[in-house]
Amino acid sequence: DDSRSSEGGGASDAHAVASSRGAAAARPTIHWKNGYTLDARGERKNLSPEELDKMRRERNRLHAKMTRDRKKVYVETLSRAVTDLEEENRQVRRALATQLNATVGEPGRYLGHLGLEHDDELILAPC
Repeated sequence: DDSRSSEGGGASDAHAVASSRGAAAARPTIHWKNGYTLDARGERKNLSPEELDKMRRERNRLHAKMTRDRKKVYVETLSRAVTDLEEENRQVRRALATQLNATVGEPGRYLGHLGLEHDDELILAPC
């Protein structure tokens, strides 16, 4: 008997799902809690516990793969941002060293104040 109270009303569920999506947009739906599916026509099929477990495992596997893929893209994006910022930092430091070489009598003293005195990429010309 498909009209058990724990399943929420039987045929009325199928009608509610089909009408909420429209006839053209209806697609198979799994009701995980109550253990049944509704096909594209709104017809109900009860699932065994084994079928539900198999479907849950497959759904979980797909969600885990999507999560891993999203994380991979996120880490790659962060890595590119770090690389870009490091290059920008090098360019700014070179420009600073060039400016200091052109305008300051003791550029090493000013770089020391900025915490850049040991930066190997900065080339200081003696004044």
